[in-house]
Amino acid sequence: MRRTIQPSELYERLWPVPISKLCQEYGLSDNGLRKLCHRLDVPVPERGYWAKQAVGRARARPKVPALAGKPASETVTTRNETTPSRVMRPETKAILERDLVFEKDPGNRVEVRDLPIHKAIQSVQQRLARRVKEWQKARKDHEAALQKSKALGTELVRVELQAGVAGF
Repeated sequence: MRRTIQPSELYERLWPVPISKLCQEYGLSDNGLRKLCHRLDVPVPERGYWAKQAVGRARARPKVPALAGKPASETVTTRNETTPSRVMRPETKAILERDLVFEKDPGNRVEVRDLPIHKAIQSVQQRLARRVKEWQKARKDHEAALQKSKALGTELVRVELQAGVAGF
């Protein structure tokens, strides 16, 4: 749909409501409406304007700048006015549904295993594996000592180690 938009009309409609709502009336995305405002030199509410307005701290809206050298209007092609920008077109929805059925089919599953590890990461992986084995052994030794102390009737203090705490 082709539509001619006047800067003064856009300015008057832009400031009372958020761009995210107004863009649906024009059949544009919010970014498309911002670009149109920029081309027509229409000031746009800054980021956070509506949150500030809700608590009474928004700045006054600026005056419409002089239109010297700027177009008096802009003709744009938009979607149907009643179609919100967030609604998916039927063709796109059909394609996505078809792709989803394809992906869920076990015959189309792709598994990647045993990829070679980059040389730069091999040493880190080896050190990490050694550290994990050390921690597992220390935990087994500690659990064994706890069991032994319970059997003797003397109870040891249970120690829980967490990564990143006290230098561990």
